[in-house]
This record gives sequence, C-alpha cells and structure tokens, in this order.
Amino acid sequence: MTATRYDVIVIGSGHNGLVCGAYLAKSGLRTLVLERREIAGGAAVTEEFSPGFRASRFSYVMSLLHPRIIEDLELGSLGLEVLPANDLFCPLGGEDYIVFSADIRKTQAEFARFSRHDAQVYPQFARYLEESAAIVRKMLFETPVDPVRRSWASFKKSTALLWRHRAIGDRAYRIVDLLTQSAYDYLSAWFEHDAIKCVLAYYACIGTFAGPKSPGTAYVLMHHLMGEHQGAGGWGLRSVCARSTGANSAPASWSAMPPRPPCSGGSWRVSTCPPSCCVTSTPSARSRPPSR
Repeated sequence: MTATRYDVIVIGSGHNGLVCGAYLAKSGLRTLVLERREIAGGAAVTEEFSPGFRASRFSYVMSLLHPRIIEDLELGSLGLEVLPANDLFCPLGGEDYIVFSADIRKTQAEFARFSRHDAQVYPQFARYLEESAAIVRKMLFETPVDPVRRSWASFKKSTALLWRHRAIGDRAYRIVDLLTQSAYDYLSAWFEHDAIKCVLAYYACIGTFAGPKSPGTAYVLMHHLMGEHQGAGGWGLRSVCARSTGANSAPASWSAMPPRPPCSGGSWRVSTCPPSCCVTSTPSARSRPPSR
C-alpha cells in the first residue's frame, strides 16, 4: 500500500460532500472524500428497508438542487433524471385531506372545499412567492459582504453588490417580509381558512426546528422553490455526483473512514488502494466505490 498525498480531504460523502468534492476535482485539486458508511450519499440515499421495498432514507424532495450544479458537473450525461413529485397528499385527520398539484386549477379545487376566497387568491400567492424566489435565486452565488466592516474595500464590494442587483428596487421589501415574519403571520395575510394555513405552514417548518409562529419561518415557504426543481426524493444525485467526482481532470477517490481516523501532527494520514479505498491503520474499513 503506497501513501498518496491529497490537496483536499472532504469528510462526509453526503450530497454536499460529493458536490464539493466534484468541484474541487474539477478545479484540478487532488481530492479524497471520506465516508463513515459503506455507501456514499448521506441523507440522499435510496436503500431497501424491507425486501422488495426501496425508499429515500431522509431526503424527500430535490428542489434545492441548482441547475448550475447539474450543468457544471454534467450530471445529465451521467444519468441524472428528475422525476416530478406531483399531487402531494396532505391528510388533515379523519377522512379529510388536501392534494397539492402542479396544476394550480386542481389545487384551487381542493382549496375551494374549505374556502372560496383561498381558492381564488392561491394563484396570486404562488406567483408572488415565485417572483420573490427569483430575486433571491440571483444572489445564491454571491459572496456575502460584511455590512458593518468600515473599510474602503468593504464599501466597494457592498456598492458593487447593490449595483448588480439594482433592478430589484422596492421588491426588496418582499424579502424583508419573508425573512422576518412567521409563517403563520405571512399566510394569514393571504388565506382565511386554518386548514389551508396549517398545511402550508407545515412545509415552512420541515427541518427548521421552529414552529409556524417563529419569526423567519415565512422564508422557508420560498426556500423550497430556490432550486427550480420539483423532483422527488431519493436522489440518484448521489451516484452521478460520485461518478462526476471520478470523471474530472484531477484524481479523486472515495473511501470509507473509521470512526476515529488516525491523526499525527495535526494532519490526517491517508492511503488508498484502488479499486477499493481504505484508511491507514484500518484495513478492515474497506468498501467499494459507489456503483455505477
């Protein structure tokens, strides 16, 4: 086994780790991605939980996957296919429910069973959120400025950022509302029926560790629109990102890691042995690279 030096070691091969590793390798850096489990993908893994039944372990939608990532890493050519997550069934208790559909008219028909007003206003609400998301989406790849740093360089960066996005104008108030209001207050300004507000507020609380009346949760309503996708969970993304990592110009490896990797002098000692990879001092911690 021969030791290999790497420019970068990424710890964790979840979807973020894989995308990060792929970009690093694409930039020409020798990259190693370490993973505790025997399979890459983290939360974005589809596995068999019962004989004959496969499902995503944690992820449920892939709406936040930005089209730029798909294009930069050429994921389409590696087999990525987005399956739409449509007609989402939302039980309300008893035998009642609401079904959200990509067809706004179908969703309106569902809302009309509870409130004619809410059914009528829903298209305007959806359009308003999408317009707000389009504003923030343009800023996703901007490096944040420090508004409190008093220097000429900081002032120039802040001014340049404002100038690039000057077309936003008074629409910036929309973003302020979303960032500061609770989901409950924001939705109450649009809808009147509690059942409709409750279902929409549910999507504002997933993964946020906050309740619908917590300030700032209104933003999460828009957050799910940021990636411009309505894909289902499971994420074949994890396998195609792993392939993309290996397909880039600089050498990139994927490896299982032990619970406590050996450390010496502040740096990690790592060796690889293709086609499977392992970590120094832990010959039992072997695994295969992600299947193609």
